[in-house]
Amino acid sequence: MPTKKEIIEKVYFGPDGFGSLKEVLKDAKKQDDTITYEDVRQWKSKQDFGQKSKPRGSNSFIAQEPYQEYQCDLFFWPKPRSSKLQRTRATWRGEQRLWSENTNALLIVDIFTKFTQVVPLKSKKYQML
Repeated sequence: MPTKKEIIEKVYFGPDGFGSLKEVLKDAKKQDDTITYEDVRQWKSKQDFGQKSKPRGSNSFIAQEPYQEYQCDLFFWPKPRSSKLQRTRATWRGEQRLWSENTNALLIVDIFTKFTQVVPLKSKKYQML
């Protein structure tokens, strides 16, 4: 007959495993009624795997010099007026906007200097150069 530890390991590492302690306990109790929440908690505390939390208030990476690390993201702004007449009327009403055919852009930030650059893109699709 398997031990409590073997049953808990079988349930945890099984196809439906890697769940919370309550889920592991529920599934383990189907095989052995004597398993308690404390048994599952003690087994889990002795494992050397799991998510290790980072120290509070620290970044995952801190750049030491400019051009070492960048953050990038796509962003989109509203499409321009559809016709030249609409753009002209908007100008008459005092809407001073730069009209562009591009509505997509890539935003790039150097995390050391906070220097930001926006690169307009013609489409969202990936194109090899």
